[in-house]
Amino acid sequence: MLQGDALRLTDRDGADAVVEGRLVALRPAALAFPTGLEPGEITVGEYRVSVALDVRVVRRDDGAVLFHEPKLQGVEEYLAGSEPIATADRRREALGRLAARMMADLHDLMLQGF
Repeated sequence: MLQGDALRLTDRDGADAVVEGRLVALRPAALAFPTGLEPGEITVGEYRVSVALDVRVVRRDDGAVLFHEPKLQGVEEYLAGSEPIATADRRREALGRLAARMMADLHDLMLQGF
């Protein structure tokens, strides 16, 4: 909802515009490195996750598209843990960092587009 020159978050019913998004791609990748223990032996020490979103800002009252970014992309890397649960925790943290950075990027793109 617009308030003076500022934007603020509100529930959908009180909003002037709504941000809608669709996950286009989620690509995990393992990055392997030589271990040095045996010739040709490798180990996964790091992971990378890539995300692509299709994001639109739509005026709530008439559905007019105010802003559209069809390929908002982001990449985040994280280290493998010593146990699978530690790796899963690090993946969840990496996805949180990636989401925050992508939303900041979306914010900047929206302000440039208006």
